[in-house]
Amino acid sequence: MIDRFDQKKIRSFYEKYFQTEEGLNKFIERSDTEHMKLLVYWLVGIADSQELVVENRSGLKIFFMIVLAESIAKMADNYKEEGLSRKYAKDFFKNADTDDQKNLLEKFIYTKKDSSLNIDYIADFFYSIRCDLAHNGIFWRFFFNSDVHDATVSIKSANFGLSVMLKYDDFKYFIVKTAIKFINEYNTSICQK
Repeated sequence: MIDRFDQKKIRSFYEKYFQTEEGLNKFIERSDTEHMKLLVYWLVGIADSQELVVENRSGLKIFFMIVLAESIAKMADNYKEEGLSRKYAKDFFKNADTDDQKNLLEKFIYTKKDSSLNIDYIADFFYSIRCDLAHNGIFWRFFFNSDVHDATVSIKSANFGLSVMLKYDDFKYFIVKTAIKFINEYNTSICQK
């Protein structure tokens, strides 16, 4: 059970993602999803606070956000085995609301004329950044668009360029909104298996 102190913090964290007080209350009061709600709260908090450790390292923020995405998708599916993290990260992105997917895709510009972007590609893009940090210790290949950085990415092996007009707060909004969708659709009867 979430104690009262955490309950206030968690409520404050989630408020901006709900249009109505009723929707927020229903979400917060649901006890069978506390672990999932806390995971979102904690991992977003870690991603946000990484600026205190080292500034302008978007790869660190992406790492925690993608860990969040794959974890929530696995929990919602009651997947308890190892592996399939990329699949679950992609499932997370694919199951976002259509408008949220569209808003995210609009922040990317493919510089290769004969190809188009889709949500599957964007999920792979962010998952690859997560893997660069997790497996190779590389966290500096991508920066969110900001006053400090213009986010243009070139991925040599894929022979294309990608311009990204995505700010961290927009990415965080997408991840948290999608996590809320997964949590709201979570069916405890699946987990009784």
